[in-house]
Amino acid sequence: MNRRDARKWFLTAVLAALLIPAAASIPARAEARPRHGTAVVVLPPGHRPVVVRQVTYYYHNGAYYRRAPRGYVVVPAPYGAVVPVIPPSHRTVIVRGATYYVDDEVYYRRVLVSGQPQYEVAQYPVQPEVRPPAPVQPPVQGAPYCREALIPIFVAGKEERAVTTACREPDGTWRLQPGR
Repeated sequence: MNRRDARKWFLTAVLAALLIPAAASIPARAEARPRHGTAVVVLPPGHRPVVVRQVTYYYHNGAYYRRAPRGYVVVPAPYGAVVPVIPPSHRTVIVRGATYYVDDEVYYRRVLVSGQPQYEVAQYPVQPEVRPPAPVQPPVQGAPYCREALIPIFVAGKEERAVTTACREPDGTWRLQPGR
Protein backbone atom coordinates (compact mmCIF):
# COMPACT_ATOMS: atom_id res chain seq x y z
CA MET A 1 0.00 0.00 0.00
CA ASN A 2 1.47 3.31 -0.97
CA ARG A 3 1.49 6.42 1.15
CA ARG A 4 -1.46 8.02 -0.69
CA ASP A 5 -3.72 4.96 -0.17
CA ALA A 6 -2.72 4.80 3.48
CA ARG A 7 -3.70 8.45 3.93
CA LYS A 8 -7.16 7.81 2.35
CA TRP A 9 -7.77 4.84 4.64
CA PHE A 10 -6.62 6.82 7.66
CA LEU A 11 -8.91 9.80 6.86
CA THR A 12 -11.85 7.46 6.21
CA ALA A 13 -11.29 5.73 9.56
CA VAL A 14 -11.02 9.05 11.43
CA LEU A 15 -14.21 10.41 9.82
CA ALA A 16 -16.07 7.19 10.60
CA ALA A 17 -14.86 7.29 14.20
CA LEU A 18 -16.16 10.85 14.54
CA LEU A 19 -19.43 10.53 12.63
CA ILE A 20 -20.78 7.24 13.97
CA PRO A 21 -21.08 8.45 17.62
CA ALA A 22 -22.49 11.79 16.39
CA ALA A 23 -25.12 10.01 14.31
CA ALA A 24 -26.06 7.82 17.28
CA SER A 25 -26.72 10.92 19.40
CA ILE A 26 -29.28 12.32 16.94
CA PRO A 27 -32.77 11.62 18.29
CA ALA A 28 -34.54 8.97 16.28
CA ARG A 29 -37.48 10.13 14.18
CA ALA A 30 -40.79 9.36 15.83
CA GLU A 31 -42.03 5.91 15.01
CA ALA A 32 -44.35 6.12 12.02
CA ARG A 33 -47.92 5.60 13.15
CA PRO A 34 -49.91 3.04 11.17
CA ARG A 35 -52.79 4.50 9.15
CA HIS A 36 -56.45 3.56 9.62
CA GLY A 37 -57.24 0.21 8.03
CA THR A 38 -53.73 -1.18 8.50
CA ALA A 39 -53.87 -4.81 9.68
CA VAL A 40 -51.32 -6.26 12.10
CA VAL A 41 -50.96 -9.80 13.41
CA VAL A 42 -49.52 -8.84 16.80
CA LEU A 43 -50.10 -5.69 18.85
CA PRO A 44 -47.02 -3.53 19.54
CA PRO A 45 -45.30 -4.02 22.90
CA GLY A 46 -46.61 -1.64 25.54
CA HIS A 47 -50.18 -1.45 24.17
CA ARG A 48 -53.00 -0.79 26.65
CA PRO A 49 -56.58 -2.06 26.52
CA VAL A 50 -59.22 0.69 26.45
CA VAL A 51 -62.94 -0.08 26.77
CA VAL A 52 -65.39 2.38 25.22
CA ARG A 53 -69.14 1.66 25.27
CA GLN A 54 -68.45 -2.05 25.95
CA VAL A 55 -66.05 -2.35 22.97
CA THR A 56 -62.40 -3.20 23.67
CA TYR A 57 -59.78 -1.22 21.79
CA TYR A 58 -56.02 -1.39 22.20
CA TYR A 59 -54.02 1.83 22.38
CA HIS A 60 -50.34 2.38 21.59
CA ASN A 61 -48.55 5.66 20.86
CA GLY A 62 -51.61 7.43 19.42
CA ALA A 63 -52.92 4.45 17.40
CA TYR A 64 -56.10 2.55 18.26
CA TYR A 65 -56.58 -1.10 17.31
CA ARG A 66 -59.57 -3.47 17.29
CA ARG A 67 -59.57 -7.23 17.05
CA ALA A 68 -59.97 -8.54 13.49
CA PRO A 69 -60.29 -12.08 12.06
CA ARG A 70 -56.53 -12.39 11.49
CA GLY A 71 -55.15 -10.15 14.22
CA TYR A 72 -55.92 -6.47 14.70
CA VAL A 73 -56.78 -3.48 12.53
CA VAL A 74 -56.02 0.22 13.10
CA VAL A 75 -59.23 2.22 13.59
CA PRO A 76 -60.07 5.90 14.18
CA ALA A 77 -59.81 7.05 17.79
CA PRO A 78 -63.13 6.27 19.53
CA TYR A 79 -64.79 9.27 21.17
CA GLY A 80 -64.77 8.86 24.93
CA ALA A 81 -61.64 6.69 25.09
CA VAL A 82 -59.50 7.61 28.09
CA VAL A 83 -55.76 6.98 27.93
CA PRO A 84 -53.04 7.76 30.48
CA VAL A 85 -50.58 9.30 28.01
CA ILE A 86 -50.66 10.86 24.57
CA PRO A 87 -47.76 11.03 22.13
CA PRO A 88 -45.20 13.75 22.83
CA SER A 89 -45.79 15.05 19.30
CA HIS A 90 -49.13 16.58 20.38
CA ARG A 91 -49.76 20.32 20.27
CA THR A 92 -51.94 22.37 22.60
CA VAL A 93 -54.83 24.44 21.23
CA ILE A 94 -57.44 26.57 22.96
CA VAL A 95 -60.95 26.66 21.52
CA ARG A 96 -63.52 28.96 23.17
CA GLY A 97 -61.45 28.94 26.37
CA ALA A 98 -61.14 25.13 26.56
CA THR A 99 -57.72 23.48 26.27
CA TYR A 100 -57.34 20.57 23.86
CA TYR A 101 -54.32 18.46 23.02
CA VAL A 102 -54.17 17.55 19.32
CA ASP A 103 -52.16 14.71 17.87
CA ASP A 104 -52.63 13.41 14.31
CA GLU A 105 -55.98 15.26 14.06
CA VAL A 106 -57.29 13.56 17.23
CA TYR A 107 -58.49 15.98 19.93
CA TYR A 108 -57.97 15.07 23.59
CA ARG A 109 -59.20 16.76 26.76
CA ARG A 110 -57.39 16.38 30.05
CA VAL A 111 -59.59 14.65 32.64
CA LEU A 112 -59.04 13.37 36.17
CA VAL A 113 -59.61 9.65 36.78
CA SER A 114 -59.24 8.63 40.43
CA GLY A 115 -57.33 11.87 40.97
CA GLN A 116 -54.85 11.10 38.17
CA PRO A 117 -54.63 13.22 34.99
CA GLN A 118 -55.59 11.28 31.85
CA TYR A 119 -56.68 12.19 28.32
CA GLU A 120 -60.10 11.63 26.79
CA VAL A 121 -60.71 11.52 23.04
CA ALA A 122 -63.03 14.45 22.30
CA GLN A 123 -65.06 15.43 19.28
CA TYR A 124 -63.61 18.14 17.10
CA PRO A 125 -64.55 21.35 18.93
CA VAL A 126 -66.50 23.63 16.63
CA GLN A 127 -68.08 26.94 17.26
CA PRO A 128 -71.71 26.70 16.23
CA GLU A 129 -72.65 29.01 13.42
CA VAL A 130 -75.49 31.31 14.43
CA ARG A 131 -77.71 32.36 11.56
CA PRO A 132 -81.06 34.09 11.70
CA PRO A 133 -83.83 31.77 10.61
CA ALA A 134 -84.90 32.11 7.00
CA PRO A 135 -88.37 33.53 6.50
CA VAL A 136 -90.91 30.77 6.08
CA GLN A 137 -93.34 31.14 3.22
CA PRO A 138 -96.76 29.75 3.95
CA PRO A 139 -97.21 26.57 1.92
CA VAL A 140 -99.83 26.29 -0.75
CA GLN A 141 -102.79 24.45 0.70
CA GLY A 142 -102.14 20.69 0.43
CA ALA A 143 -98.62 21.03 -1.02
CA PRO A 144 -95.57 20.22 1.13
CA TYR A 145 -93.19 23.08 1.83
CA CYS A 146 -89.60 21.91 1.37
CA ARG A 147 -86.30 23.75 1.15
CA GLU A 148 -82.61 23.05 0.98
CA ALA A 149 -80.89 22.70 4.36
CA LEU A 150 -77.22 22.78 5.30
CA ILE A 151 -76.48 20.50 8.26
CA PRO A 152 -73.23 19.80 10.16
CA ILE A 153 -71.94 16.22 10.13
CA PHE A 154 -68.77 14.76 11.63
CA VAL A 155 -66.47 12.63 9.47
CA ALA A 156 -63.41 11.16 11.21
CA GLY A 157 -63.72 13.79 13.93
CA LYS A 158 -63.85 16.73 11.53
CA GLU A 159 -66.92 18.81 10.93
CA GLU A 160 -68.20 18.79 7.36
CA ARG A 161 -71.34 20.38 5.91
CA ALA A 162 -73.95 18.32 4.09
CA VAL A 163 -76.79 19.58 1.91
CA THR A 164 -80.16 17.89 2.30
CA THR A 165 -83.84 18.70 1.91
CA ALA A 166 -86.03 19.64 4.87
CA CYS A 167 -89.83 19.61 4.63
CA ARG A 168 -92.27 21.36 6.97
CA GLU A 169 -94.70 18.98 8.69
CA PRO A 170 -98.31 19.96 9.44
CA ASP A 171 -97.42 20.32 13.14
CA GLY A 172 -94.76 22.95 12.27
CA THR A 173 -91.68 20.76 12.76
CA TRP A 174 -89.10 20.09 10.05
CA ARG A 175 -88.35 16.60 8.70
CA LEU A 176 -85.12 15.84 6.83
CA GLN A 177 -85.64 13.94 3.60
CA PRO A 178 -83.46 10.87 3.07
CA GLY A 179 -80.66 11.35 0.54
CA ARG A 180 -81.07 9.99 -2.95
